[in-house]
Amino acid sequence: LKVVAPVGVINEAPSYMLAWAVGDYTDLELGTTPAGTRIVTSYLPGELANAQKGGANLVAAFAGMETTLGAYRFGNQAGTVSVKWGPGAFGGMEHQPRWHVASAALSDEETNVHEAAHGWFGDGIRIACWEDFVLSEGTVSYLAGRALDVVAPTVGAAVWAGYQSD
Repeated sequence: LKVVAPVGVINEAPSYMLAWAVGDYTDLELGTTPAGTRIVTSYLPGELANAQKGGANLVAAFAGMETTLGAYRFGNQAGTVSVKWGPGAFGGMEHQPRWHVASAALSDEETNVHEAAHGWFGDGIRIACWEDFVLSEGTVSYLAGRALDVVAPTVGAAVWAGYQSD
């Protein structure tokens, strides 16, 4: 078994950011951004194809956010951790720098980029009330759609279409 947890939080952060996962994890090195942030996906047995699909454009999207929004404030390594939350669980939780994504959503690029974007909004900017929560989720949904629109236009178009149907 392997414990996947941040090495340390180097920036002031909300208490809900603290998280770890224990399992038979393998790390998939996705790449390093021009700013030097190493992007990794930790996946469970049988999930390699889903990790590759969900992380296909994660480095480029993350790099775009670093360029557009500023430096990533939670260290020089970040990435997705697949977690088994049970039947029907989908989505993720913005535990920076190793955000958690439900195994069922691991292959979904929007979910991976959405949780990454919380490094700038939601975790990078603290939530004080429900209005801030709505602003945080709305902002990172926009950022995920926009980042994917820039780095993978076909994926981005599908994300926007999904938002519209929601």
